[in-house]
Amino acid sequence: MHHYIIELFLPNLHVILINIREVLTLSNKISIKRQKVLLTPLLQDTIKNLRKKYNKRGDNLSKQLQKGASYISQIENGKIKEIEFDSLLEIFHLILNMPNESFFNFMNDYINEIIKNSNKKKLVYEDWIHIFILQEKQFSLTDNIILFIKSKLEKLEKSPDDLVDKINQNNQLDNWFDKRSYIPNKVYVNATSSGLYESEEFDTIIWVRYALDKDLINNILNHNIFTINYVNMYAIFRNLFELEDNTPSSVHKKTEQIMLDNNFLNTFEQFDFLHSISRKGFLNPPEENAFTFYDDLIINYHEKYVNLKKQVFDELDFAFAQYYNKDSASSCEKMEKVLENLSTDAGLVVAILSSQINSIPKIVRHDFFESYKNLLEQYIEMKIDE
Repeated sequence: MHHYIIELFLPNLHVILINIREVLTLSNKISIKRQKVLLTPLLQDTIKNLRKKYNKRGDNLSKQLQKGASYISQIENGKIKEIEFDSLLEIFHLILNMPNESFFNFMNDYINEIIKNSNKKKLVYEDWIHIFILQEKQFSLTDNIILFIKSKLEKLEKSPDDLVDKINQNNQLDNWFDKRSYIPNKVYVNATSSGLYESEEFDTIIWVRYALDKDLINNILNHNIFTINYVNMYAIFRNLFELEDNTPSSVHKKTEQIMLDNNFLNTFEQFDFLHSISRKGFLNPPEENAFTFYDDLIINYHEKYVNLKKQVFDELDFAFAQYYNKDSASSCEKMEKVLENLSTDAGLVVAILSSQINSIPKIVRHDFFESYKNLLEQYIEMKIDE
Protein backbone atom coordinates (compact mmCIF):
# COMPACT_ATOMS: atom_id res chain seq x y z
CA MET A 1 0.00 0.00 0.00
CA HIS A 2 1.08 3.54 -0.56
CA HIS A 3 -0.39 6.94 0.05
CA TYR A 4 -0.56 10.24 -1.69
CA ILE A 5 -0.91 13.58 0.00
CA ILE A 6 -4.54 14.43 -0.63
CA GLU A 7 -6.12 17.69 0.50
CA LEU A 8 -9.06 17.62 2.86
CA PHE A 9 -10.10 20.27 5.32
CA LEU A 10 -10.37 17.95 8.29
CA PRO A 11 -7.43 15.68 9.19
CA ASN A 12 -7.81 12.88 6.67
CA LEU A 13 -6.11 10.67 4.19
CA HIS A 14 -2.54 11.55 3.53
CA VAL A 15 -2.76 15.06 4.89
CA ILE A 16 0.10 16.38 6.89
CA LEU A 17 -1.70 18.99 8.92
CA ILE A 18 0.94 21.63 8.76
CA ASN A 19 0.43 24.61 6.49
CA ILE A 20 3.88 24.39 5.01
CA ARG A 21 3.00 27.19 2.64
CA GLU A 22 3.01 29.65 5.52
CA VAL A 23 6.53 28.55 6.39
CA LEU A 24 7.80 28.62 2.84
CA THR A 25 6.38 32.04 2.03
CA LEU A 26 7.57 33.99 5.06
CA SER A 27 9.64 35.79 2.46
CA ASN A 28 8.97 36.28 -1.24
CA LYS A 29 11.49 33.58 -2.07
CA ILE A 30 10.39 30.07 -2.91
CA SER A 31 12.23 27.32 -1.06
CA ILE A 32 12.81 24.56 -3.60
CA LYS A 33 12.66 21.12 -2.07
CA ARG A 34 15.43 19.06 -3.63
CA GLN A 35 14.89 15.38 -4.37
CA LYS A 36 17.58 14.00 -2.10
CA VAL A 37 18.17 10.47 -0.84
CA LEU A 38 20.23 9.20 2.07
CA LEU A 39 23.51 7.51 1.24
CA THR A 40 22.77 4.42 3.30
CA PRO A 41 25.37 1.68 3.79
CA LEU A 42 23.50 -0.38 1.18
CA LEU A 43 23.66 2.43 -1.38
CA GLN A 44 27.34 3.09 -0.59
CA ASP A 45 28.11 -0.60 -1.15
CA THR A 46 26.02 -0.68 -4.34
CA ILE A 47 28.02 2.17 -5.87
CA LYS A 48 31.33 0.65 -4.74
CA ASN A 49 30.52 -2.88 -5.94
CA LEU A 50 29.27 -1.75 -9.35
CA ARG A 51 32.22 0.58 -9.80
CA LYS A 52 34.68 -2.23 -9.10
CA LYS A 53 32.78 -4.73 -11.23
CA TYR A 54 32.93 -2.38 -14.22
CA ASN A 55 36.52 -1.30 -13.53
CA LYS A 56 35.81 2.35 -12.86
CA ARG A 57 38.34 4.25 -10.78
CA GLY A 58 36.82 6.52 -8.16
CA ASP A 59 38.97 9.54 -8.99
CA ASN A 60 38.23 9.27 -12.73
CA LEU A 61 34.53 8.91 -12.02
CA SER A 62 34.67 11.98 -9.77
CA LYS A 63 36.28 14.01 -12.56
CA GLN A 64 33.59 12.89 -15.01
CA LEU A 65 31.07 14.28 -12.54
CA GLN A 66 33.09 17.51 -12.39
CA LYS A 67 33.75 16.98 -8.70
CA GLY A 68 36.90 16.81 -6.61
CA ALA A 69 39.00 13.67 -7.00
CA SER A 70 37.87 12.27 -3.62
CA TYR A 71 34.12 12.77 -4.24
CA ILE A 72 33.27 9.12 -4.96
CA SER A 73 35.54 7.97 -2.13
CA GLN A 74 33.66 10.25 0.28
CA ILE A 75 30.35 8.83 -0.92
CA GLU A 76 31.49 5.23 -0.47
CA ASN A 77 33.01 5.93 2.95
CA GLY A 78 29.96 7.69 4.33
CA LYS A 79 31.50 11.16 4.62
CA ILE A 80 28.79 12.51 2.32
CA LYS A 81 25.39 11.77 3.87
CA GLU A 82 22.91 12.44 1.06
CA ILE A 83 22.76 12.98 -2.68
CA GLU A 84 20.26 14.28 -5.19
CA PHE A 85 18.57 11.42 -6.99
CA ASP A 86 19.44 12.76 -10.46
CA SER A 87 23.11 12.87 -9.45
CA LEU A 88 22.86 9.28 -8.25
CA LEU A 89 21.39 8.22 -11.59
CA GLU A 90 24.24 10.02 -13.35
CA ILE A 91 26.76 8.04 -11.28
CA PHE A 92 25.08 4.76 -12.23
CA HIS A 93 24.96 5.81 -15.90
CA LEU A 94 28.66 6.63 -15.93
CA ILE A 95 29.58 3.35 -14.21
CA LEU A 96 27.46 1.11 -16.44
CA ASN A 97 27.89 3.03 -19.72
CA MET A 98 24.85 1.39 -21.32
CA PRO A 99 22.13 2.63 -23.70
CA ASN A 100 19.06 3.88 -21.83
CA GLU A 101 16.89 0.80 -22.32
CA SER A 102 19.68 -1.58 -21.30
CA PHE A 103 20.56 0.65 -18.36
CA PHE A 104 17.04 0.65 -16.91
CA ASN A 105 16.61 -3.08 -17.52
CA PHE A 106 19.87 -3.72 -15.68
CA MET A 107 18.95 -1.43 -12.79
CA ASN A 108 15.52 -3.01 -12.49
CA ASP A 109 17.03 -6.50 -12.29
CA TYR A 110 19.75 -5.34 -9.91
CA ILE A 111 17.25 -3.70 -7.56
CA ASN A 112 15.04 -6.80 -7.68
CA GLU A 113 18.00 -8.84 -6.47
CA ILE A 114 18.54 -6.39 -3.62
CA ILE A 115 14.85 -6.64 -2.67
CA LYS A 116 14.92 -10.45 -2.79
CA ASN A 117 17.93 -10.58 -0.50
CA SER A 118 16.73 -7.94 1.94
CA ASN A 119 13.77 -7.47 4.27
CA LYS A 120 11.09 -4.82 4.46
CA LYS A 121 12.51 -3.30 7.63
CA LYS A 122 15.78 -2.50 5.87
CA LEU A 123 14.05 -1.34 2.69
CA VAL A 124 12.20 1.38 4.61
CA TYR A 125 15.36 3.51 4.58
CA GLU A 126 16.29 2.98 0.92
CA ASP A 127 14.60 6.01 -0.63
CA TRP A 128 16.66 5.63 -3.80
CA ILE A 129 15.00 2.24 -4.43
CA HIS A 130 11.53 3.65 -3.76
CA ILE A 131 12.09 6.56 -6.13
CA PHE A 132 13.56 4.35 -8.85
CA ILE A 133 10.54 2.02 -8.76
CA LEU A 134 7.95 4.80 -8.56
CA GLN A 135 9.52 7.32 -10.92
CA GLU A 136 12.01 5.66 -13.26
CA LYS A 137 10.77 2.11 -13.78
CA GLN A 138 8.49 1.67 -16.79
CA PHE A 139 5.35 -0.49 -16.72
CA SER A 140 3.43 -1.78 -19.73
CA LEU A 141 0.30 0.00 -20.91
CA THR A 142 -1.90 -2.99 -21.66
CA ASP A 143 -4.95 -2.99 -23.93
CA ASN A 144 -7.11 -3.40 -20.81
CA ILE A 145 -5.69 -0.23 -19.28
CA ILE A 146 -6.16 1.77 -22.48
CA LEU A 147 -9.72 0.52 -22.89
CA PHE A 148 -10.48 1.38 -19.27
CA ILE A 149 -9.24 4.97 -19.62
CA LYS A 150 -11.15 5.44 -22.87
CA SER A 151 -14.42 4.03 -21.55
CA LYS A 152 -14.19 6.06 -18.34
CA LEU A 153 -13.64 9.31 -20.24
CA GLU A 154 -16.57 8.57 -22.53
CA LYS A 155 -18.82 7.75 -19.60
CA LEU A 156 -17.79 10.94 -17.79
CA GLU A 157 -18.05 12.98 -21.00
CA LYS A 158 -14.52 14.24 -20.45
CA SER A 159 -11.73 14.70 -22.97
CA PRO A 160 -8.14 13.49 -22.60
CA ASP A 161 -7.13 17.13 -22.16
CA ASP A 162 -9.65 17.50 -19.32
CA LEU A 163 -8.01 14.61 -17.48
CA VAL A 164 -4.50 16.01 -17.92
CA ASP A 165 -5.70 19.43 -16.77
CA LYS A 166 -7.25 17.92 -13.64
CA ILE A 167 -4.09 16.01 -12.79
CA ASN A 168 -1.94 19.10 -13.34
CA GLN A 169 -4.10 21.18 -11.01
CA ASN A 170 -2.40 19.23 -8.21
CA ASN A 171 -5.37 19.61 -5.90
CA GLN A 172 -3.80 16.96 -3.68
CA LEU A 173 -1.27 19.63 -2.66
CA ASP A 174 -3.70 22.54 -2.24
CA ASN A 175 -3.80 24.57 0.97
CA TRP A 176 -1.14 22.57 2.79
CA PHE A 177 1.83 23.00 0.46
CA ASP A 178 3.30 25.64 -1.79
CA LYS A 179 3.23 23.71 -5.05
CA ARG A 180 6.08 25.76 -6.43
CA SER A 181 8.47 24.32 -3.84
CA TYR A 182 8.33 20.89 -5.45
CA ILE A 183 10.22 20.05 -8.64
CA PRO A 184 7.62 19.03 -11.25
CA ASN A 185 7.12 15.31 -11.87
CA LYS A 186 9.58 14.29 -9.18
CA VAL A 187 8.65 11.79 -6.49
CA TYR A 188 9.18 12.75 -2.86
CA VAL A 189 8.83 9.69 -0.70
CA ASN A 190 8.62 8.71 2.95
CA ALA A 191 8.53 4.98 3.63
CA THR A 192 7.24 3.97 7.04
CA SER A 193 6.69 0.92 9.20
CA SER A 194 4.28 0.39 12.08
CA GLY A 195 3.40 -2.48 14.39
CA LEU A 196 5.63 -5.21 15.71
CA TYR A 197 7.01 -8.45 14.32
CA GLU A 198 4.47 -10.45 12.33
CA SER A 199 1.89 -7.66 12.49
CA GLU A 200 4.27 -4.99 11.21
CA GLU A 201 2.89 -3.00 8.29
CA PHE A 202 4.85 -1.04 5.71
CA ASP A 203 3.65 1.97 3.82
CA THR A 204 4.91 4.51 1.31
CA ILE A 205 3.76 8.13 1.49
CA ILE A 206 4.30 10.00 -1.77
CA TRP A 207 4.28 13.65 -2.81
CA VAL A 208 4.22 14.61 -6.50
CA ARG A 209 3.70 17.95 -8.19
CA TYR A 210 2.40 16.94 -11.60
CA ALA A 211 3.17 18.85 -14.79
CA LEU A 212 2.27 16.19 -17.32
CA ASP A 213 2.57 16.70 -21.05
CA LYS A 214 -0.79 17.88 -22.42
CA ASP A 215 -0.72 15.09 -25.03
CA LEU A 216 -0.02 12.26 -22.56
CA ILE A 217 -3.53 10.75 -22.46
CA ASN A 218 -4.01 11.15 -26.21
CA ASN A 219 -0.69 9.40 -26.78
CA ILE A 220 -1.79 6.55 -24.52
CA LEU A 221 -5.17 6.16 -26.24
CA ASN A 222 -3.59 6.33 -29.69
CA HIS A 223 -0.92 3.74 -28.80
CA ASN A 224 1.87 6.24 -29.37
CA ILE A 225 3.50 5.25 -26.09
CA PHE A 226 3.67 1.76 -24.65
CA THR A 227 4.96 2.25 -21.12
CA ILE A 228 4.36 4.56 -18.18
CA ASN A 229 5.84 5.06 -14.73
CA TYR A 230 4.08 4.19 -11.49
CA VAL A 231 3.13 7.64 -10.24
CA ASN A 232 1.70 8.81 -13.56
CA MET A 233 -0.45 5.70 -13.84
CA TYR A 234 -1.61 6.17 -10.27
CA ALA A 235 -2.57 9.79 -11.00
CA ILE A 236 -4.58 8.80 -14.07
CA PHE A 237 -6.54 6.11 -12.24
CA ARG A 238 -7.06 8.22 -9.14
CA ASN A 239 -8.30 11.27 -11.00
CA LEU A 240 -10.68 9.20 -13.13
CA PHE A 241 -12.24 7.85 -9.95
CA GLU A 242 -12.34 11.33 -8.42
CA LEU A 243 -14.23 12.62 -11.45
CA GLU A 244 -16.96 10.11 -10.58
CA ASP A 245 -17.46 11.88 -7.23
CA ASN A 246 -16.32 8.88 -5.21
CA THR A 247 -15.56 9.38 -1.53
CA PRO A 248 -11.83 9.78 -0.71
CA SER A 249 -11.53 6.33 0.86
CA SER A 250 -13.41 4.76 -2.08
CA VAL A 251 -11.07 6.51 -4.53
CA HIS A 252 -8.11 5.23 -2.53
CA LYS A 253 -9.38 1.63 -2.42
CA LYS A 254 -10.27 1.53 -6.10
CA THR A 255 -6.95 3.03 -7.15
CA GLU A 256 -4.94 0.69 -4.93
CA GLN A 257 -6.82 -2.32 -6.27
CA ILE A 258 -6.55 -1.48 -9.96
CA MET A 259 -2.83 -0.78 -9.57
CA LEU A 260 -2.29 -4.17 -7.92
CA ASP A 261 -4.45 -5.97 -10.45
CA ASN A 262 -2.34 -4.58 -13.27
CA ASN A 263 0.98 -5.31 -11.57
CA PHE A 264 1.97 -1.75 -10.75
CA LEU A 265 3.87 -2.55 -7.57
CA ASN A 266 5.69 -0.32 -5.13
CA THR A 267 8.80 -1.52 -3.29
CA PHE A 268 7.01 -3.43 -0.53
CA GLU A 269 4.54 -4.99 -2.97
CA GLN A 270 7.45 -5.97 -5.19
CA PHE A 271 9.04 -7.60 -2.16
CA ASP A 272 5.86 -9.65 -1.63
CA PHE A 273 5.78 -10.56 -5.30
CA LEU A 274 9.42 -11.65 -5.41
CA HIS A 275 8.97 -13.67 -2.25
CA SER A 276 5.83 -15.26 -3.68
CA ILE A 277 3.52 -14.02 -0.93
CA SER A 278 0.13 -14.49 -2.53
CA ARG A 279 -2.82 -12.28 -1.83
CA LYS A 280 -6.11 -11.59 -3.55
CA GLY A 281 -5.69 -10.03 -6.97
CA PHE A 282 -1.95 -9.79 -6.49
CA LEU A 283 -0.04 -12.44 -8.38
CA ASN A 284 -2.75 -13.31 -10.88
CA PRO A 285 -3.27 -11.35 -14.11
CA PRO A 286 -6.53 -9.42 -14.39
CA GLU A 287 -9.51 -11.37 -15.65
CA GLU A 288 -11.21 -10.30 -18.84
CA ASN A 289 -13.95 -8.47 -16.95
CA ALA A 290 -11.77 -7.34 -14.06
CA PHE A 291 -12.53 -3.68 -14.59
CA THR A 292 -16.20 -4.05 -13.69
CA PHE A 293 -15.10 -4.13 -10.05
CA TYR A 294 -14.01 -0.53 -10.17
CA ASP A 295 -17.37 0.66 -11.46
CA ASP A 296 -19.38 -1.13 -8.79
CA LEU A 297 -17.75 -1.69 -5.44
CA ILE A 298 -19.71 -4.18 -3.38
CA ILE A 299 -22.89 -2.46 -2.24
CA ASN A 300 -25.73 -4.29 -0.50
CA TYR A 301 -28.79 -2.34 -1.53
CA HIS A 302 -31.01 -4.59 0.59
CA GLU A 303 -29.29 -3.47 3.73
CA LYS A 304 -28.62 0.16 2.99
CA TYR A 305 -28.28 1.16 6.63
CA VAL A 306 -25.65 -1.51 7.31
CA ASN A 307 -23.74 -0.53 4.20
CA LEU A 308 -23.83 3.20 4.95
CA LYS A 309 -22.75 2.60 8.53
CA LYS A 310 -19.79 0.59 7.30
CA GLN A 311 -18.85 3.38 4.87
CA VAL A 312 -18.99 5.95 7.66
CA PHE A 313 -16.79 3.80 9.90
CA ASP A 314 -14.40 3.15 7.03
CA GLU A 315 -14.08 6.88 6.37
CA LEU A 316 -13.40 7.60 10.03
CA ASP A 317 -10.91 4.75 10.28
CA PHE A 318 -9.16 5.93 7.13
CA ALA A 319 -9.03 9.53 8.36
CA PHE A 320 -7.63 8.69 11.79
CA ALA A 321 -5.14 6.19 10.34
CA GLN A 322 -3.61 8.85 8.10
CA TYR A 323 -3.57 11.39 10.91
CA TYR A 324 -1.88 8.77 13.13
CA ASN A 325 0.87 8.30 10.51
CA LYS A 326 1.81 11.94 10.97
CA ASP A 327 1.25 12.50 14.69
CA SER A 328 0.29 9.47 16.78
CA ALA A 329 -0.08 11.39 20.06
CA SER A 330 -2.29 14.07 18.58
CA SER A 331 -4.45 11.50 16.77
CA CYS A 332 -5.15 9.76 20.10
CA GLU A 333 -6.12 13.10 21.64
CA LYS A 334 -8.50 13.77 18.76
CA MET A 335 -10.16 10.38 19.13
CA GLU A 336 -10.54 10.86 22.89
CA LYS A 337 -12.24 14.20 22.23
CA VAL A 338 -14.56 12.61 19.65
CA LEU A 339 -15.58 9.94 22.17
CA GLU A 340 -16.11 12.57 24.87
CA ASN A 341 -18.30 14.63 22.53
CA LEU A 342 -20.34 11.58 21.53
CA SER A 343 -20.92 10.57 25.13
CA THR A 344 -21.95 14.13 26.02
CA ASP A 345 -24.31 14.87 23.12
CA ALA A 346 -24.30 12.34 20.29
CA GLY A 347 -27.19 14.09 18.57
CA LEU A 348 -25.31 17.39 18.30
CA VAL A 349 -22.19 15.61 17.00
CA VAL A 350 -24.18 13.79 14.30
CA ALA A 351 -25.97 17.03 13.38
CA ILE A 352 -22.65 18.81 12.88
CA LEU A 353 -21.14 15.92 10.90
CA SER A 354 -24.20 15.66 8.65
CA SER A 355 -24.36 19.39 7.88
CA GLN A 356 -23.36 20.59 4.41
CA ILE A 357 -19.66 21.06 5.13
CA ASN A 358 -18.89 19.51 1.74
CA SER A 359 -20.66 22.43 0.01
CA ILE A 360 -18.31 25.05 1.45
CA PRO A 361 -15.92 26.22 -1.32
CA LYS A 362 -12.39 24.96 -0.74
CA ILE A 363 -10.94 28.43 -0.86
CA VAL A 364 -12.88 29.57 2.23
CA ARG A 365 -12.84 26.36 4.30
CA HIS A 366 -9.94 27.58 6.39
CA ASP A 367 -11.81 30.81 7.13
CA PHE A 368 -14.92 28.81 7.98
CA PHE A 369 -13.03 26.70 10.50
CA GLU A 370 -11.48 29.77 12.12
CA SER A 371 -14.96 31.28 12.47
CA TYR A 372 -16.27 27.99 13.84
CA LYS A 373 -13.52 27.89 16.49
CA ASN A 374 -14.26 31.46 17.53
CA LEU A 375 -17.98 30.73 17.77
CA LEU A 376 -17.25 27.61 19.80
CA GLU A 377 -15.11 29.61 22.22
CA GLN A 378 -17.91 32.15 22.68
CA TYR A 379 -20.41 29.46 23.66
CA ILE A 380 -17.93 27.62 25.88
CA GLU A 381 -17.31 30.83 27.85
CA MET A 382 -21.03 31.56 28.30
CA LYS A 383 -22.27 31.56 31.90
CA ILE A 384 -25.62 29.79 31.95
CA ASP A 385 -27.67 29.49 35.09
CA GLU A 386 -28.90 25.92 35.24
